[in-house]
Amino acid sequence: MEDLLQHRREKDRFFATSPHSPLPPDARQGFTGLRYYDPDPTMAVAAPVHAPSDPEPFTIHTSTGDAQVWRRWGVLTFAAGGDTTTLTLLQREGQESLFLPIRPGATSTSNRPRWTGPRGRCTSTSTSPTTRPAPTTTGSPARSRRPRTG
Repeated sequence: MEDLLQHRREKDRFFATSPHSPLPPDARQGFTGLRYYDPDPTMAVAAPVHAPSDPEPFTIHTSTGDAQVWRRWGVLTFAAGGDTTTLTLLQREGQESLFLPIRPGATSTSNRPRWTGPRGRCTSTSTSPTTRPAPTTTGSPARSRRPRTG
């Protein structure tokens, strides 16, 4: 769990000090960190990674007007909190790291809007579509991503 806590500290430091922070400069001065749930070890899962059915690159337009090229890197399916959940790992063109997009309140395969976690980093050591190890997502239930500014 220490790596998750360290990741959170680094993210908060980035938000507070980086010129690339999503916070406007005036909001950075009073920024004390994002609000997180405490880590929940029961929500740490290991899931096999399967090749995506549609690995073709696609473009995402960001809020700043940039166009980024991404591709679906892998698909994870696992049971957590009594539901079976499928998540898609994305990889930005030209980068090695993976992105695991999770929306608070996303619908599970049981069609009940109850997915609330885990939210966290996904680690893997391979970029081969056929030899992908099971990444581990370590996190805590999702919480508002709105930063505290006061």
